[in-house]
Amino acid sequence: MNRIIRLPLFLLLGLMLLFSTPCYSLIIDTQADIDSFSINYPGWVVIDEPLILSGEDIVNFDGLNHLESIRILQVANCPNIVSLTGFGSLHTIVDDLVISNNQQLESISAFENLEIIADVFLISSLPSLVSIEGFDNIITIGNLNILNNESVQLISAFYKLEHVIGSFVLINNPNLSDINPLENLIQIEGGLIVQSIAISDSRIFSSLETVSIGVQFVMNPNLKDLSGLENLSNIGVGGLSILENTSLENILALDNLTDANGGFLNIRQNSILTSLEGLENLDLSGFVNNTISIENNPNLSICNLPNFCDYINQGFAISYFGNNEPCESYDTVEASCISSNTNTDQEKGVRIYPNPIKDRFSISSAYPVTSIIIVDSQGRRWTKKPRRSFIDMGSFAPGLYHLIIIHDHGITQESILKI
Repeated sequence: MNRIIRLPLFLLLGLMLLFSTPCYSLIIDTQADIDSFSINYPGWVVIDEPLILSGEDIVNFDGLNHLESIRILQVANCPNIVSLTGFGSLHTIVDDLVISNNQQLESISAFENLEIIADVFLISSLPSLVSIEGFDNIITIGNLNILNNESVQLISAFYKLEHVIGSFVLINNPNLSDINPLENLIQIEGGLIVQSIAISDSRIFSSLETVSIGVQFVMNPNLKDLSGLENLSNIGVGGLSILENTSLENILALDNLTDANGGFLNIRQNSILTSLEGLENLDLSGFVNNTISIENNPNLSICNLPNFCDYINQGFAISYFGNNEPCESYDTVEASCISSNTNTDQEKGVRIYPNPIKDRFSISSAYPVTSIIIVDSQGRRWTKKPRRSFIDMGSFAPGLYHLIIIHDHGITQESILKI
């Protein structure tokens, strides 16, 4: 059964601009014209107009191996090419590089000297391509779009990539399960979309700090957590969408995320997600009324994080529907926020939340906390040091625990339930 993939508006507009070919293009559709290129165009190493290579007769690009810079390079609808060898001298794409609809293409790693793709880099509809390798000297890309490649399993490329000026989009690559970390990529000025691929985590983005137009993880059936996004602190104006990830267990890796300047916050149809922990440091003030939706997560039972409770207390609406107790409705979440599960010692200014917990709890204290002693029902004790502002109890058995919180002004004692 075919699945309809809905693309975001900013991506659709980008692709429309991409495929509206300028009036003056150099179109080559035969192998003979490629082989005689240096004769027909003597001295050309720079092409200031789009170069479109398309044709059943084309089997290689060796006749183009002297080219150094091209405005737009489009290699599309060449059903008999197996590799892209022939572009070894190319160092600059002034605008776009498009590699699309080449049924037999097995390798695209021929661009070893390419340093800049100033606008769109599209890798699309290459059914024989198993791995994306090379491009190791590229530092800057305008927009990176990898779409609809049914056989791709590995991305081992872009090691030096530091900056994506536009968006980074991975959509409908159903067998893509292994992506080497992009250790130099710190900023994406557009959006980040990861949809319908087979990764189990987000380690590709281990250095990423800022995405300016939002983050989306949608319909990734093997995604277990978002580990790799621990450095992400700002998602700009596009918001955050985590939708239909059926194996997603937690979103704890987002605990460094603090800034969002609008858009939508959507956590929906993640069938085994149990907690919103990881979003406790996100400033919700940038989300206007009715732009937060927490729906149809049947196992979600921890959603009374202080920032969400504060948002509700200010009179803003959040859509809660189809979740587990007490997250099944706005009213039950509001009651949960009011109840004693955000234990507060007014005298000492110490608060622990959420309570009960699935994996960890956070601590808010007017005074520096030096250590926490956790005591179970049998009197066994563990001493923990706060990491940032939370304590991880993921390895502890379910049950009621006594907390002895040691801070600069003495000791505060609380209880917490692990479920």
